[in-house]
Amino acid sequence: ILTRMPTASGLQAQAEGGTGGSYRGTLTGNVVASKLRGSITTDWAGTDGYLVTRPDLRGTVDVLSGDKTKVVTGRLGYDLSSSLQATASGSYFDLESHGPTPGGGNTSSASEFRAGLRWLTAGGGVWSLRSYRTHTNYLNHSGIVSTDRNTETPNRDQTQSATVTAGSLQWSQLVGGRHQMAAGLDVCKADERSDERGNLTNRNWTLNPGNGGRHELGGRRDSARRSVQA
Repeated sequence: ILTRMPTASGLQAQAEGGTGGSYRGTLTGNVVASKLRGSITTDWAGTDGYLVTRPDLRGTVDVLSGDKTKVVTGRLGYDLSSSLQATASGSYFDLESHGPTPGGGNTSSASEFRAGLRWLTAGGGVWSLRSYRTHTNYLNHSGIVSTDRNTETPNRDQTQSATVTAGSLQWSQLVGGRHQMAAGLDVCKADERSDERGNLTNRNWTLNPGNGGRHELGGRRDSARRSVQA
């Protein structure tokens, strides 16, 4: 999804509320100047939740299942000259959920940052330099509930994280009015880690598997395309 740059400066706010402790708020700000265009949006929402277990089966371990979320996104563009533009954008997402028992729930977060330069040459060529970085975290914990649903024993904790960093350089040129030529380079590196703890015995986790990995990729691309008018 490509978001449009704002065309006018302004500020917009919205707030909502409902039963069960539910709420949501959004705040958006835009700035448009002679060479600068930017926007930022924040969104937060949450609810106390509800009981997911049937009334006749509920015990003391049954609690409300709810969540809270926070989102921030922003974009910035600046004209360094009539032919050179710099852009930057970023986003952050955070989720925290709880229930349906005190030992259940998970948290996760994801962030992304992008930056780039776009240069239009005098001969009609276009150079694009782009880079981005993403990072994600995930934590999940769960427990074992007794048959009478009055006690819970911690059972498993799982964490996962991943980071991706990449960049690309691309050139394109229209030749002869009908032929589009393009070439470029790109590189990418990804790191991932997963850890899991299980089988809690005497307050010690007896199962502790973990693994991870790294992936690095580089490439070159070139193409030529002819446009035909009907």
